[in-house]
Amino acid sequence: MEQDIRFCALGDGAKIAYSTTGHGPSLVFVPRWVSHLELNWQSRRGLLTPVAEHFRLVRYDKRGTGLSDRPLEDFSIDGQLRDLTALIEELGLGRFSLYASSGGGPIAVSYAALHPERVENLVLYGSFAQLDGVTGRRQTSEALVSLMRAEWGLASTALTDVFMPGASSEEREDFALTQRLSAESEIAARFWEAFVLADVRALLPRVQARTLVVHSKGDRAIPLQCGWELATAIRGAQFVTLESDRHILSPELERQLWTAVLDFLSEKGEGSRDRITAHERMRPANPAGLSDREVEVLRLIAEGKTNQQIADQLVISLNTVAHHVSNIFAKAGLGNRAQAASYAHLHHLM
Repeated sequence: MEQDIRFCALGDGAKIAYSTTGHGPSLVFVPRWVSHLELNWQSRRGLLTPVAEHFRLVRYDKRGTGLSDRPLEDFSIDGQLRDLTALIEELGLGRFSLYASSGGGPIAVSYAALHPERVENLVLYGSFAQLDGVTGRRQTSEALVSLMRAEWGLASTALTDVFMPGASSEEREDFALTQRLSAESEIAARFWEAFVLADVRALLPRVQARTLVVHSKGDRAIPLQCGWELATAIRGAQFVTLESDRHILSPELERQLWTAVLDFLSEKGEGSRDRITAHERMRPANPAGLSDREVEVLRLIAEGKTNQQIADQLVISLNTVAHHVSNIFAKAGLGNRAQAASYAHLHHLM
């Protein structure tokens, strides 16, 4: 099966490249950070062909990347949303499904929220509504952006450790080369900065489409908490986790991803009336092995209580509270109270 690549002229004269593959209901892919239609198809053809047997796949390169026109000034989520909207209008799509991974998530969420009459299904893999830098640390993001601008080749190689820990040397080389050919260093850096600043949390309750959120449990690039936040804020969303620490999945795991996506889109197994919501799927978990008292203290931390307030409420000494807090941080690998609150919510311990 081959892809048919064409170009869509935007209002300002720029052209973005898009491809269509297969037949059936339209499934529009919102690209992640940077992309390249030809290179991505070469590496993922075997994985996407089974999907194209059921759906008409519509994929595109954002302007500034891949086969699309490279000049670009507006890197904002709103700017990317305008281009997606223009492409959808150009293709004359009525009702369709949206798939987005990683940095494509905020654009897909925005479109689904603002055009509920158009989007029937929404699938988000490894994505987020708001992200304060890679792995949630802004200084890490700023360092990566500086490296992209200074030495794009080195940065694209370094990113494999974030996106694909444990990848083979061949996977690492292919990934790094694809990044470099997908966008120039300044374009890649500007897009990265735009995603760090993105915040579409206010739009999540407005999404009416049936939604599936999939996330790798140990994702180092975009933490599991980001997927959890998407699933809990979008009404009725399903939440599925993959046993992996990779953001860019191995072929085996990506096959699992697409099996889950096809089952969801065709309503196999878990039909629309029997969908498992994020709240139901994420049962209470205590992977750090906290004691009952430590869980109790953790809940109060998540409620914003100070150590003194916790001591007063539990009728224990301030030193005892400090001891429990220290144990909680050590067992769960937490660095501060904000992370502790996120941990409590993520593992449904509230």
